[in-house]
Amino acid sequence: MKITVCMCRVPDTATRIVIAASGTSIETQGVQYIVNPFDEFALEEAIKLKEKAPGSTVTVFTVGKDDAQKDLKTALAKGADAAVIIKADGALDASAVARLLADAITAAGGTDAVWCGKQSVEDDAAAVGPMLAALLDLPCVTRLVGFESDGATFKATREIEGGREEIGGAFPCVFTADKGLNKPRQAGLKEIMAAGKKPLTSTTGTAAAATVVVGMAPPAERPAGRIVGNGAAAVAPVIDLLRNESKVI
Repeated sequence: MKITVCMCRVPDTATRIVIAASGTSIETQGVQYIVNPFDEFALEEAIKLKEKAPGSTVTVFTVGKDDAQKDLKTALAKGADAAVIIKADGALDASAVARLLADAITAAGGTDAVWCGKQSVEDDAAAVGPMLAALLDLPCVTRLVGFESDGATFKATREIEGGREEIGGAFPCVFTADKGLNKPRQAGLKEIMAAGKKPLTSTTGTAAAATVVVGMAPPAERPAGRIVGNGAAAVAPVIDLLRNESKVI
């Protein structure tokens, strides 16, 4: 089985974000980047699937620059067999990233299973996985919190509004991983050393963005809080404010 994982680098959620002078991007100087947390779950599930199907391989793809090598080497140390950096110039949106990934996966000979994080914590679009599935003409199961497979078929559990849904199917398929699907493993020293001998290559691609960022702004400051009373005497004023001012009830 040929298993594919799509990973991306995002600003650390603990990093202080500053909007650049252009007003259409963030200031990258001093920003700490990490692997998208949801992609960590995708990688772990891909490696687990490989371990259940002898002879399978896991290849990790990322759209980025050479600074992604560190993260890809970590993925190789955890159990991936090969990694590819897809380099592209210009502004990229979800549709362009999906196109670049689809072209690279197709050029590599296709795939039996694609794993992505359910969304990037950078923009929360949750669009690359489903778009990639459409471009590859494959079915897609999103927001997985449970997964079982015998190597030919699978049973997936996904989050839906108000509950969970179980879906059965056969490969090939695209999956997006949600928090709780698994616990990502850590690589040991032996695996880290061995990762240096695994192939890490780069390729180039072109894809036009379908959308452009016209402006970015920080969220508006919250108004100062108010104390309207104490104890039971505060109940009526709070209800009045929620109903007539905030209009939430």
